[in-house]
Amino acid sequence: MTFLFCSRLNPFHERSRIKSETLSYFAMINPVDRLRNGVSVVYLDVAERRKYPTFTLNTIKNEKKATKYKKKARKLHAKGRNNKAMKYIILSVNVCPDTYHLDVAMGHRSLLLFVFGDYVSALVDTNRVLINNRSSENFLSLISETKADCISQLNKKLKEHEASKQKQYSTIIDPDVYNNVTYRLKLFKKKLEYKIDDTEVDFRKRIRIPTIYYKNNLLPSASAKIKISTNQIKKRLIVAAEEVQTGEILIVEKPLVSALNPYHILTHCSHCFVRCTSLIPCKECYDTMYCSQRCYDEAISRYHRVECRVFQFTETHKLHIVGSKLMALRLFLFATRDGTLLRNLMNDEVYGNISSNKDFNFDSIYIPEDYFNIHNLEDCFEHLSAEEYYKYSKAASFILLCLKKISFFNEFQDEEDQETLTELEEFAGKLLLKFILCVHINGHEVSEFIQFAKSDRDMLLGVAIYPTLRFASHSCNHNIVRHFHRNCVVVRAFRPIISGEEIFDNYGTSYLYDTLEVRRSYLKENYFFECQCIACEQNWPLLENLPSKFSQVRCLIPREQLDTDRVRKLSQMYRKTSFGYSDRALAIYYTYLTFLHKTFQQPFKEHTLVELSITFTLSSRETVNYFSTINPIYRLRQGVRFVYPDVAEYCKYPIFTSNTIKDNGKSKKYKKRAIKLYAKGKNDKAMKYIILSVNVCPDTYHLDVSMGGRSLILFVIGDYISALADINRVSFNKRSPENLLLRLKTLKADCIFQLNKKLQELEGFRLKQQRWIVDQDEYNNVMCSLKIIRRKSECDIDDPESDLNNKIRVPTIYNKNELLPNASAKIKICKNEIKKRVIVAVEELRPGEILIVEKPLVFALDPYHILTHCSHCFVRCSSLIPCKGCYATMYCTERCYNEAIIQYHRVECRVFQFTETYKLHIVGPKLLTLRLFLLATKDGTLLKNLMNDYVYGHINSNKDFNFGNVYIPEDYFNIHNLEDCFENISPEEYYKYSKAASFLLLCLKKTSFFNEFQNRGDQETLTELEEFAGKLLLKFMLCVNINNHRVSEFVQLENDGNEKLLGIAIYPTLRFANHSCNHNIIKHFHKNCVVVRALRPIMSGEEVFDNYGTSYLYVTLEERRSYLKENYFFECQCIACEENWPLLKNLPSNFSEAVYLVPREQITDAQVKEWSDKYKKITTAYSDQALSFYYMYLIFLHKTFQPPFKEHTLVELSMTLTLSSRDPIYRLRYGVSFLYFDVAERHKYRTFTFDTIKNERKSTKYKKKARKFYANGNNNKAMKYIILSVNVCPDTYYLDVAMGTLADANRILINNRGPESFLSQISEAKAECISVLNKKLQEHEILRQKQYSVITDPDVFNNVMYRLLLIQRKLEFNDDDTEVDFNNRIRIPTLSYINDMLPNASAKIKIGMNQISKRIILATEEIQTGEILIIEKPLVFALDPYHILTHCSHCFVRCTSLIPCKECYATMYCGQTCYDEAISRYHRVECRVFQFTETHKLHIVGSKLMALRLFLFATRDGTLLRNLMNDEVYRNVNSNKDFKFDSVYIPEDYFNIHNLEDCFEHLSAEEYYKYSKAASFILLCLKKISFFNEFQDEEDQETLTELEEFAGKLLLKFILCVHINGHGVYEFIEYAKTSNVVPVGVAIYPTLRFASHSCNHNIVRHYYRNCVVVRAFRPIMPDEEIFDNYGTSYLQVKLEERRSYLKKNYYFECQCIACVQNWPLMKNLPSRISQVVCLIPMEQLNIDQVKEWSERFKKISSSCSDQALAFFYTYLTFLHKTFQQPFKEYASVGLSILMALSYRKKHYMELHTINSLSSGLFVLVIPRSRDFYCPF
Repeated sequence: MTFLFCSRLNPFHERSRIKSETLSYFAMINPVDRLRNGVSVVYLDVAERRKYPTFTLNTIKNEKKATKYKKKARKLHAKGRNNKAMKYIILSVNVCPDTYHLDVAMGHRSLLLFVFGDYVSALVDTNRVLINNRSSENFLSLISETKADCISQLNKKLKEHEASKQKQYSTIIDPDVYNNVTYRLKLFKKKLEYKIDDTEVDFRKRIRIPTIYYKNNLLPSASAKIKISTNQIKKRLIVAAEEVQTGEILIVEKPLVSALNPYHILTHCSHCFVRCTSLIPCKECYDTMYCSQRCYDEAISRYHRVECRVFQFTETHKLHIVGSKLMALRLFLFATRDGTLLRNLMNDEVYGNISSNKDFNFDSIYIPEDYFNIHNLEDCFEHLSAEEYYKYSKAASFILLCLKKISFFNEFQDEEDQETLTELEEFAGKLLLKFILCVHINGHEVSEFIQFAKSDRDMLLGVAIYPTLRFASHSCNHNIVRHFHRNCVVVRAFRPIISGEEIFDNYGTSYLYDTLEVRRSYLKENYFFECQCIACEQNWPLLENLPSKFSQVRCLIPREQLDTDRVRKLSQMYRKTSFGYSDRALAIYYTYLTFLHKTFQQPFKEHTLVELSITFTLSSRETVNYFSTINPIYRLRQGVRFVYPDVAEYCKYPIFTSNTIKDNGKSKKYKKRAIKLYAKGKNDKAMKYIILSVNVCPDTYHLDVSMGGRSLILFVIGDYISALADINRVSFNKRSPENLLLRLKTLKADCIFQLNKKLQELEGFRLKQQRWIVDQDEYNNVMCSLKIIRRKSECDIDDPESDLNNKIRVPTIYNKNELLPNASAKIKICKNEIKKRVIVAVEELRPGEILIVEKPLVFALDPYHILTHCSHCFVRCSSLIPCKGCYATMYCTERCYNEAIIQYHRVECRVFQFTETYKLHIVGPKLLTLRLFLLATKDGTLLKNLMNDYVYGHINSNKDFNFGNVYIPEDYFNIHNLEDCFENISPEEYYKYSKAASFLLLCLKKTSFFNEFQNRGDQETLTELEEFAGKLLLKFMLCVNINNHRVSEFVQLENDGNEKLLGIAIYPTLRFANHSCNHNIIKHFHKNCVVVRALRPIMSGEEVFDNYGTSYLYVTLEERRSYLKENYFFECQCIACEENWPLLKNLPSNFSEAVYLVPREQITDAQVKEWSDKYKKITTAYSDQALSFYYMYLIFLHKTFQPPFKEHTLVELSMTLTLSSRDPIYRLRYGVSFLYFDVAERHKYRTFTFDTIKNERKSTKYKKKARKFYANGNNNKAMKYIILSVNVCPDTYYLDVAMGTLADANRILINNRGPESFLSQISEAKAECISVLNKKLQEHEILRQKQYSVITDPDVFNNVMYRLLLIQRKLEFNDDDTEVDFNNRIRIPTLSYINDMLPNASAKIKIGMNQISKRIILATEEIQTGEILIIEKPLVFALDPYHILTHCSHCFVRCTSLIPCKECYATMYCGQTCYDEAISRYHRVECRVFQFTETHKLHIVGSKLMALRLFLFATRDGTLLRNLMNDEVYRNVNSNKDFKFDSVYIPEDYFNIHNLEDCFEHLSAEEYYKYSKAASFILLCLKKISFFNEFQDEEDQETLTELEEFAGKLLLKFILCVHINGHGVYEFIEYAKTSNVVPVGVAIYPTLRFASHSCNHNIVRHYYRNCVVVRAFRPIMPDEEIFDNYGTSYLQVKLEERRSYLKKNYYFECQCIACVQNWPLMKNLPSRISQVVCLIPMEQLNIDQVKEWSERFKKISSSCSDQALAFFYTYLTFLHKTFQQPFKEYASVGLSILMALSYRKKHYMELHTINSLSSGLFVLVIPRSRDFYCPF
């Protein structure tokens, strides 16, 4: 388990801090300058990361890939999986080069299309193949036959439709339906006219696009009834030139540019977006396919000629250009005519300035393709933040890089430099950036409505820019609707629009579904404006809250003039056609909407519903929208009938005829795997695979062999009872070979022997325990264990089954209810005020009293537990027997198997065989529905009777509960009356449930379920009986949704958590219990049986309340109500919600705070204290004696104190946990001692004995991989693999072979272990290194002379000189100098005045105490800004595993010639010095731990590794362990002594390590369990490497000795210390893969840890290797406290978020001045002097000096020199003493100081060229992220 660190420890918070500092610099740049310089600045970053060669290939098509896909398609077709076969054959067509192989692939596609019934597309493919005439004669003849078959089938279809027309004509009432039929006939006739010479079918003609009758002279794509105008703020908009009627077409427009979603490349044309199954591929790239040659040619002429080369380049290097990037590229290519206009545009005065926009020309014709109009597309660069701007600049730079790599610019300029940008390329980059910003603000989503989609009906196809539509402004109450025909948009009036009224589109947020805050937030974030439409100004309600009655809305005409008859008539007409999609229905909608618009004022629900009907009709009959318009009862009747064809279309599987799907081959495969794992000692995994072998094996002697193998593994694990059960079964069957039976007989004797041995041990344990056991219940548990073992040992060969159900004793009800057989006589069912059935108490109930003991009506085991639990009774069992027909169920005994067969599994088994054959799944609610259906209909035998019954034939009819009769859950009357939720669910949910029910119905049809009850049905359509079954399935699915309960199991030895979800079930009596957040019953489970008890005293007549998953103790009121509304469709009105009771942590905990229900004089404090003390003593006991006390104490509290009260709640929790059978989370006082066995059970590994895990073969493998990458020019990857080779290589001459730099060469020559030829090569390499360094030195000397005359900043020159000195020093290495001290590269500052008491701190600070006795750091004298306070090495540290190959694991220095540890993989070091220090401090033991964990694929990183190192360091590798355990002070790991103020602080002293602050008092139970488990895992690792053998006489691998238990407590303590004391260590680099702030690791700094938190901190820390340097951030007065920042600064994070974060991670609420006064965020800080309080008289303030300093700061705010830093210090001191915080200028200077201190690190400087140093401007680029807090 890996723990997440809090921000002091989490390096990402540090990253966020520096990111914010840097981006504040970007924020100060003028937006126009950004657009000019964005790509120029970022391109080098992108080019550095993407070091690819210039692209020269002509095509990336691959014949081998095409053949591979074709073969896969054939295999799938042979198996009947035609959908997948179609996918792979299209892929084959796409990747195939333009040779005869392409014709073969198309021919195969035509055959598949014929099978699907798409004869037109098949004809198209056959025509193409025959015209090309490149294939063999046999293949061409086959294609000719296919073509003839297609024409034959089309003729047949035509005749059928002609007959259908004649039949339909007499019965059709709606003429629109008849028109649809005749239209389809015309289509078929036209399809038959295709001949062999007609190779192409224009699929675009299938979709008829509407036309505009009155075209606009100035706007060619628009109606004459609209025009472009400007508003008051000179923004262009669309207004109506004359009155527009509802439904009138305003715009029909093709896109300027468009981009298809890559998900649809294989199904839609990339140019026109039409759906097509016979697409032709591009001849060069994979990324586009076209419906016809015409589309292909158009794409080539507009954009694809260049784009195709870009796609080839990106696909070669596994890159992608999609979405907005692809749109920007196409817009660039289209605007510049594939680059031919580029130079002219650059030299043009107007267009050369890309930020210049001219006004719209209202008098001339609008031509979208004209560059003038493309240039004037609206962009958003003025509104973008620095982070967003950087993101877009990076995208534009990437596209520019791609264009350079394909030599795009070589046509338009003389020469090209691959490293830098020419003037033309820089201009192109600016254009690309502009177009990306244009796409962001002008793009529209293009969608398609389809009937038979795999998932949703509304499918996003791509994005496009529509040149006229883009002028439409947004309104949340828009008056136009747009729908799409291919990629063309059609815009219609949504309601009557009067002349002069503005045309409003909707940008994605409607008032019907989104609240005002959500809408405004969305528009502000994405479109940079705040909506001021009428719906927002008046805050119109959501759709569900709109007034729905005519009497509730304002009438726009006098009421007496209102024709009520006309209103009623129109309303009735609308109701009748509200789900119609014909032209006739549309006309009715238009008329009705016009009437409503002129008669009633909006908002009005009727008005809105008619608008939605229009939208749905225009959107081509979407299925989900159909459901939204019909009555809920009608839904239930029509749901499955409507959706079933959709499901059947998708699942085209044949009728299932197999009797079993068991597979002996699979079984043998699993068995072999189990044998291998068993041989390696991996018994857990071996057990898993042997159970799988048993599950999939047919019922032959092979099954007995698998069971015999399982019995052997069970014996090794120690589960002798289950092993005996398997042996008995195999022996009883007598099908196995004799040698196997003899072996099993011996194994059985061993099992019985081991059981007898265990029996004797427990007998001895009983005698030993009897002397000191106080609790009688504990003794009873021991005796119970003895009885169980005695009973089990009596099993003999004639007893093949061991009834595991008897292990679990289910409680019984003593006084049973006569009418409710599963309930107590003390409860009954009755009705409440709203006629809802509820459970109430008949007489008083005491806490713990049993109310219900009930088996489920139906149930479904979670598939995760199939191999471990019985599918029928849910009991945990290791010797399960499989079903003989399917894989999906296993049973504990033959008895459970037979019961399942009788109740439900006879039919279900066939369904499982069908679904498993086709890789489908029926689990959870679907499985529960199927079982409920089979139970209710008695496996279908009652189905016809129910359908013909007057009552049950109407599935939505519910009768009232019969209160006078005995309640029989299995009776169909009661099953039929189960409560459902169909009236409350949305159309989308209803469609989802209908689809699930349809799928179940399809499965039943495919397994011939209905053939027993009717004549053979039609597989394509539904018979009346099948339709009724579908309705029942849908009803039961809705019942399952609202009535099911989760069944859980409490186990001790589980992987995660002790409460494990086993499955779901419906309990017929318990389902009547209503919900309360303060429930009064508790349910726990015995197998799948539920036991319900009273949680507190319940009075007679009081209602019994369950809890549906939301308790007031842990969930806030808003979250509870939201959850219940969403899942159970009601709003809770319980007392906890009405009075808004606080959460558990905020409940009153003292008796003095509680409200007494009795007079105070009747209850003494001593009596209360006696009860409370006794409870605290046994709060973790789980015996019956403890339970009795909880009952009595709870009654006392309930009658004495008014809830909510914390003590009352805690007793209830203790009782719950006791009843839930020993939950470990609540026995936390046992800590590691308890949880160790959980971890040890999971990790059953042998004691570790290897000496090393280094592997020569792995090393050679990595080395070969590195050579290949090096040969391909991919040096970065080659470097990675050669370092891996060095890391895993043992310390032999092979390690020398893997090394290679100058430092490595020295090491190899000193070792002198390789062959002479190899050593001579290394000597030559060393000579070359020295030669190159000399040459580099000369170049730098020349450069120095050149730079000296132009460098203005002396610090820049000093940096150049420092690099020269480094190079000179490198040249001094000789053969005897094997190591380079990389630590010397980084010069660490020093303290001027060292503190006598704190060796790592300045003399100007000290450790003090605050008012709450907490240790803090105080200033002893005045401290100036920038003064160093602490320079400190870490006490312990851990490198992030991501950096093992690049950084020293000991000192964190970046190094490319690391030396590996000689034994493990997990560490590498920069030199022998660091290696030796690590060995001496912690790595001697740690190395063995790493070997053990790596051998078993485990990991110790982060906080676990820190805790291990702290443990090893504190105990001196364990030598002090026994002394510490025997010490009176340190034996109690929770005891902390006070800080010694008078003595020198020595961090390494155990006293100070022991007193590290921890957080165990604040942790929740779950967190504490998590940390205990981590400590147990480390303890297990130490045991397995025999760590404790040095310090004790003997060791038991199964249990813990006293010393080991103490070590576990220490480990747990240190993990909690790491959690609260850790800091993140990071480094700054420029060209990192992700960002410039790279988290390197974590560390504990012993002095710095005393610094408290403030959101307005006064120190700043930065790092040199793993050393921290802490400086004063502003002037600090004597006795002022030193404040660090734990990751939440007031400048970036709101008060609520800061306090929430600190409370969650550091367990306190910040009370700093910034929080108490609630200072504003950085962007809202006062920025002018007049806005802040001056701390000196204004007449003394020199305004001119302030202005001068401010202007100087703006000029050098991004400088990093000493000169600039000194000015920052001076200026900040001045501001601190002159103006009161908060002040924006003050914060900006603070940012500049942080940036300067961070940039002056050597790692950062080394990555710049001398040219970049001379510029004096350093830009730290960090990607945008909103997930991290930062101080600035």
